[in-house]
Amino acid sequence: MSWTTIRSAVCAACAASALAFSSSLTSTVQAQPTRNGSSTSAIDLLDRAAVRLVGETTYELRYRMVPGDEYRWSVEHAANSRVAQHRQSTDTSMRSVAIKTWRILRSDSLGNMTLTHSVDSMRLWQRVGDQEPVSYDSQTDADPPPIFRQVAEMRGKPLATITVTPRGEETFRDSEHLMLQLGYGHATIPLPDGPIAVGQRWQAAQQWRVRNEDGIARLIQGRTRYELKKVAGDQAFIAFQTEALTPIASDHIRAQLMHHLSRGYVVFDIKRGLISLREIEWECKVQGHVSPDSFMHYTAKLTEKLLHEIKPAVATPRTGATGNTPVSDR
Repeated sequence: MSWTTIRSAVCAACAASALAFSSSLTSTVQAQPTRNGSSTSAIDLLDRAAVRLVGETTYELRYRMVPGDEYRWSVEHAANSRVAQHRQSTDTSMRSVAIKTWRILRSDSLGNMTLTHSVDSMRLWQRVGDQEPVSYDSQTDADPPPIFRQVAEMRGKPLATITVTPRGEETFRDSEHLMLQLGYGHATIPLPDGPIAVGQRWQAAQQWRVRNEDGIARLIQGRTRYELKKVAGDQAFIAFQTEALTPIASDHIRAQLMHHLSRGYVVFDIKRGLISLREIEWECKVQGHVSPDSFMHYTAKLTEKLLHEIKPAVATPRTGATGNTPVSDR
């Protein structure tokens, strides 16, 4: 693989990251949760039994969103990478700030919610090596640079229609956009089966498709582990980490997983029934992924904050809604 090819791949990866993070969508190779969306081990069962015995305070985490309402998040993402080979190196940096919006279309008697996902505005910036930075602001710039054109065309359009259960499982997704899965699951995170106490854990299976040095595709098994760290008022603090379970001896494959392996935390608003804050970090160092003297170091951070701007619900029909259908906090 030539040096030019490596640099082009890194630039493409950064552009793809901007696209993916701005819309916060995932690819068609989705997380593969077990039945009920989580893995229940013997340790998990013992944890739950202990909680019942001692009567410790438990919390039920469920998504609750009202048809007709709109929810907005600010999504800030920063990524830096360095690739080196044959005594040459290139540093690439990118930054993005986007406003994503969920519009809740309907809910049913089981609490399953159908929503549309869109990006209302974006500011993008990228610099490769010593080249002049390239930037785009959707609110002030009429024509986006070529590298951001595909992203800019998505602004203001429904990127996906998604149906999720109260536990955060996606049961339906209609999207023309194939996005990267970036180590933090779906647009929602899977929530535990039942009430849990601080310190309890749950997990969801992951699966990634990669290619080895001969171009042969293989699947890598992984998981995302969650733990309820604390509850302050209505805010539940959940730590998570995504890791590979399949043994990986190849740096070539390890380099393909750099966007998937992450760690961070989520703040879940128990009363409103949605994520109010999410922070994720990535770091990957790979030596010899394309040649013995090649090296790559990738770091990134994403922060997603709920904007307290919820439009009043309109008279939207609730198919099969019952008297127990939750309403938003107004």
